[in-house]
Amino acid sequence: MAQQLMTMRSAPAYAGVTNFAHHHTGDAAAAAYLALGRAYLLDKRYAEASTNLRQAKQASDVLADYADYLAAEAENNSGNEQAAEALLHGFRDRYEDSIFDVEAPELEANVLLGMGDTPSAQKVLAEIKDEAGDLPNFELTEAKIAFALQQSAEAERLFKHLLLSH
Repeated sequence: MAQQLMTMRSAPAYAGVTNFAHHHTGDAAAAAYLALGRAYLLDKRYAEASTNLRQAKQASDVLADYADYLAAEAENNSGNEQAAEALLHGFRDRYEDSIFDVEAPELEANVLLGMGDTPSAQKVLAEIKDEAGDLPNFELTEAKIAFALQQSAEAERLFKHLLLSH
């Protein structure tokens, strides 16, 4: 049902996964709520995404890193940077083995930029430079930070490198 929801996102698919989530507990419910949250996120229904991702985390902590990261995306996309930052701050310390160990700081840096806190964005991004320095999203965020700091020559160099390398 979750796979069908990801590909079709029809009303019956949402209803089936919602029914499953309501009738199960623990990891099974968490997985269903996570699928619902991801589907709502894809459909740009950010409030529903956030609600379901909170429920996923409440049902089980096994998928908590997924729930927090996706909820931060939903909050950021809806313009609620403070809520996104609350979910992302300290993410790598809470979830040391998460698959989002690079993506979460990148997203946090972008959230901080959106909040006008460029120095903090720069600091967060610097923490993952060794791991992510050549990844396109990292380079784009690095260029945006340079631009926000009015380092025009560096921003231009980074944007050109990004454009020509990826």
